[in-house]
Amino acid sequence: MPARWRLDTNLTVTRADLGIQRNATTTGSEVFVSVVFTLTDVKSGKQVYSSTSRANSDYDRLVDAYATQVAGDDAQDRALHQVADEMSLRLALFVRQQRVKASNP
Repeated sequence: MPARWRLDTNLTVTRADLGIQRNATTTGSEVFVSVVFTLTDVKSGKQVYSSTSRANSDYDRLVDAYATQVAGDDAQDRALHQVADEMSLRLALFVRQQRVKASNP
Protein backbone atom coordinates (compact mmCIF):
# COMPACT_ATOMS: atom_id res chain seq x y z
CA MET A 1 0.00 0.00 0.00
CA PRO A 2 1.55 3.35 -1.01
CA ALA A 3 2.06 6.05 1.60
CA ARG A 4 -0.75 8.60 1.84
CA TRP A 5 0.89 11.11 4.17
CA ARG A 6 4.38 12.17 5.17
CA LEU A 7 5.08 13.06 8.80
CA ASP A 8 7.60 15.84 9.43
CA THR A 9 8.77 16.68 12.94
CA ASN A 10 10.87 19.38 14.55
CA LEU A 11 11.98 18.34 18.04
CA THR A 12 13.51 20.69 20.62
CA VAL A 13 14.93 19.55 23.97
CA THR A 14 16.16 22.13 26.49
CA ARG A 15 17.17 22.11 30.13
CA ALA A 16 16.86 24.84 32.74
CA ASP A 17 18.53 24.93 36.14
CA LEU A 18 16.28 25.57 39.13
CA GLY A 19 17.04 26.42 42.74
CA ILE A 20 20.43 28.10 42.28
CA GLN A 21 22.33 28.30 45.57
CA ARG A 22 24.66 31.07 46.80
CA ASN A 23 27.70 29.14 45.58
CA ALA A 24 26.21 29.09 42.03
CA THR A 25 25.37 25.39 42.12
CA THR A 26 21.90 24.13 41.31
CA THR A 27 19.67 21.83 43.32
CA GLY A 28 17.40 20.81 40.51
CA SER A 29 16.84 21.03 36.78
CA GLU A 30 13.93 20.81 34.41
CA VAL A 31 13.85 19.30 30.93
CA PHE A 32 11.53 20.82 28.33
CA VAL A 33 10.56 18.89 25.19
CA SER A 34 8.62 20.44 22.34
CA VAL A 35 7.75 18.97 18.96
CA VAL A 36 6.01 20.58 16.02
CA PHE A 37 4.65 17.96 13.65
CA THR A 38 2.89 18.16 10.31
CA LEU A 39 1.24 15.68 8.00
CA THR A 40 1.56 16.36 4.31
CA ASP A 41 -0.51 14.68 1.60
CA VAL A 42 2.01 12.80 -0.54
CA LYS A 43 0.07 13.22 -3.80
CA SER A 44 -0.78 16.92 -3.57
CA GLY A 45 2.09 18.10 -1.36
CA LYS A 46 -0.44 20.04 0.75
CA GLN A 47 -0.19 20.18 4.52
CA VAL A 48 -3.29 18.46 5.93
CA TYR A 49 -2.58 18.55 9.67
CA SER A 50 -0.25 20.39 12.02
CA SER A 51 0.10 20.45 15.78
CA THR A 52 2.50 21.05 18.64
CA SER A 53 3.09 18.89 21.69
CA ARG A 54 5.03 19.90 24.80
CA ALA A 55 6.11 18.21 28.01
CA ASN A 56 8.44 18.88 30.88
CA SER A 57 10.02 16.83 33.63
CA ASP A 58 12.27 17.75 36.51
CA TYR A 59 15.03 16.03 38.45
CA ASP A 60 17.30 16.66 41.43
CA ARG A 61 20.94 17.49 40.84
CA LEU A 62 23.07 15.33 43.11
CA VAL A 63 26.66 15.44 44.31
CA ASP A 64 27.47 12.34 42.26
CA ALA A 65 27.84 13.41 38.60
CA TYR A 66 26.88 9.97 37.28
CA ALA A 67 23.68 9.87 39.36
CA THR A 68 22.80 13.36 38.14
CA GLN A 69 23.37 12.28 34.51
CA VAL A 70 21.16 9.22 34.96
CA ALA A 71 18.43 11.32 36.60
CA GLY A 72 18.63 13.87 33.77
CA ASP A 73 18.43 11.16 31.11
CA ASP A 74 15.44 9.61 32.87
CA ALA A 75 13.67 12.99 33.06
CA GLN A 76 14.29 13.52 29.34
CA ASP A 77 12.99 10.04 28.51
CA ARG A 78 9.81 10.67 30.52
CA ALA A 79 9.16 13.94 28.70
CA LEU A 80 9.88 12.36 25.29
CA HIS A 81 7.47 9.49 26.01
CA GLN A 82 4.77 11.95 27.07
CA VAL A 83 5.20 13.92 23.83
CA ALA A 84 5.21 10.73 21.75
CA ASP A 85 2.01 9.49 23.42
CA GLU A 86 0.28 12.81 22.78
CA MET A 87 1.43 12.85 19.15
CA SER A 88 0.15 9.30 18.65
CA LEU A 89 -3.24 10.20 20.10
CA ARG A 90 -3.62 13.34 17.99
CA LEU A 91 -2.57 11.56 14.80
CA ALA A 92 -4.92 8.65 15.52
CA LEU A 93 -7.80 11.11 15.97
CA PHE A 94 -6.91 12.80 12.68
CA VAL A 95 -6.86 9.47 10.82
CA ARG A 96 -10.18 8.52 12.42
CA GLN A 97 -11.72 11.81 11.26
CA GLN A 98 -10.47 11.16 7.74
CA ARG A 99 -12.07 7.70 7.73
CA VAL A 100 -15.38 9.14 8.97
CA LYS A 101 -15.31 11.80 6.25
CA ALA A 102 -14.56 9.16 3.60
CA SER A 103 -17.43 6.91 4.75
CA ASN A 104 -19.96 9.80 4.98
CA PRO A 105 -19.56 11.78 1.74
